[in-house]
Amino acid sequence: MSTRQEWATTSDALYGVITRAESVEYVGQTIDTSHALQLCGGSGDGLVIEGDPGELVAFIDQVHAHVHAFLDTPPRVELIVVRDPDGDTTTRLFLNGRETPTATVTVDAGAGWTRGDWTAHRDSAVADASCPAVAAAIGEAFTDPPGAEHITG
Repeated sequence: MSTRQEWATTSDALYGVITRAESVEYVGQTIDTSHALQLCGGSGDGLVIEGDPGELVAFIDQVHAHVHAFLDTPPRVELIVVRDPDGDTTTRLFLNGRETPTATVTVDAGAGWTRGDWTAHRDSAVADASCPAVAAAIGEAFTDPPGAEHITG
């Protein structure tokens, strides 16, 4: 392992995703994979990590999780819910101050559901979930929610 390291601060460190077509311009040679992640210090020296998009995202997710675990900085989640009792509910989610696209599932048993419509709404929400953990949480939310006595049929 080399002891040569480029020191940088968060204000002068650079990063970017490059494609194979851009690689000669940015790193001086053609990369072997479709994409690469470039991490550089202020001088432009740095590291090029090659991989397919999924591999690069997984790598960054691992780095992100490691940094959060090491620094013990829990993410800050802020959720704004605007509910119109006679209309739609809108949400905006912020993760560490950055707005993040959301998928909203509304569990409102008192909204005049029939049993068949309620079951179809639940099944659709569970099927559209992003992962098994979210699907389980959605299914749990639909199990005996407040106002369940208003579901008819």
